[in-house]
Order: sequence, then structure tokens, then C-alpha cells
Amino acid sequence: KLFASYFASNSQKNAKGEMVSGDILYKGLLDERGHSVNDLVMFLKENEPGNLSDIQAFFLVSERTQKYEAFVKGARDIGITAPIYGPDNLLEIATVHSDLPSSDLNDIVALTIYDPNNNTSEAKRFRARYRESMSLEAGAFAAIGYDAVSLLNYVVSLENSTDPVELGSALKVMRFKKPFIGVTGPIVFDSTGLITDTKVFIIKHDDGRKQTEKSYELSDIQHVAKNLVGPDATEPKKLESSR
Repeated sequence: KLFASYFASNSQKNAKGEMVSGDILYKGLLDERGHSVNDLVMFLKENEPGNLSDIQAFFLVSERTQKYEAFVKGARDIGITAPIYGPDNLLEIATVHSDLPSSDLNDIVALTIYDPNNNTSEAKRFRARYRESMSLEAGAFAAIGYDAVSLLNYVVSLENSTDPVELGSALKVMRFKKPFIGVTGPIVFDSTGLITDTKVFIIKHDDGRKQTEKSYELSDIQHVAKNLVGPDATEPKKLESSR
């Protein structure tokens, strides 16, 4: 499935020319049983909001990188060059199996806890080993998976136990004793079991490489997200042509 929305009219920009708000002109959920990615692209083409250049940005969410790739290709083919935002797996289209030209991947932006430009010795070693083993650059999913297994090994060694209750308790207090530092940074948990005390990064694909644009404290992002989610946040709008 692919959730998509785009922003156009009434967009607001800050002093740097960066868009900070705008009207949500489309919001919809697509899957193989109903509308396709091509339906969405044609919807955009047939319902041009004044001009395709007026579209300020897209936001996409899918568990399948093939959906991202299909949308990016379709949008770029009809002349839409607006930035495309999404979660960390959006960047996988530039890593794993994309046949898209590098120029089509410009302005692909994702929010992730993995900074591909992290220069710690552990991160460099991980990227080198992954590249040697897989003949690919490591993406966010590879880094997070690696850290998950490394964290489990770390806490088992620390507690000298495999009891899940003991390990769960140890993970919650570990942040105050010996926190685990992985290739994605520190991985520690609060009393409810949620990850905390770490950073998230805005990564932008441009000129054939992933650039780290900004970083934020995870707690700040969570606070903003809670304020943005409204009562109708999960209600998709149907694809309807105006012609």
C-alpha cells in the first residue's frame, strides 16, 4: 500500500525560502485491490492545481520500495520536480534496486534515525563491511537491523542472561548505566519501552549522494507529531477527477 498526499496552494515559506506550511490538496491510500500509483499520477495530471509547478511537495508512505519507485518515475515523467518526502525506507530506492536516473532522485527527502554520513569508527566499519559483503551501500534498514542484533548481544552479555523479563528490565535502565551506542547512535529506552535520548536526521538525495541536511532530538519530533495529528488524520480522500 502507498499513502500519498501533496501540498500546493496557500503555501507559506520562511525567510530562507523553505516551505513551512500549506494546504493539503490530496490525501489517499492506494493498493493493488483499488487504485494504482498510475491512477494517482494521472489524477495529478488531470487536476493540475493551476500548474504542476505549483505543487510544493509530496509525502509518501509505503512498506514497499517498488511503490516509491513507480510514483517517482511517473511524477518525474510528467514534469513534476517537487520534493518528495517520506520515512527512512524512501531512500532505499536510491540504494537497492532502482533503475531511475540520478536526476529523478534529486530532492528525495527522508526522516530517519540513521545518518549515512556518520563518521564514527563503528559506523565506518559497518558501511565498509556491508559494502564488501553486499556490493551495495548500507541503507537505514540494514543499519537498524544490525543495531537491533548488536543491542541484543550487548544486553545478553551485560546481564549474563537470556531471560526476557530480565533483559527487558535491563534495557529500560541501561540508559542510566552503560548505554548502547550503535551505528545509528545511542539506543536506549524509557520506562514505557519506547526509544529515547537519540537523534533523527533529515537526509536528502541530491547529485547522486545522500546529504545530511539537519538533525533533531527525537523528543522534539515526537512533540511536534502529536500536535499535528488530528481526528481525521487517517481518513483518505478518494481519487476523483474534476473533468
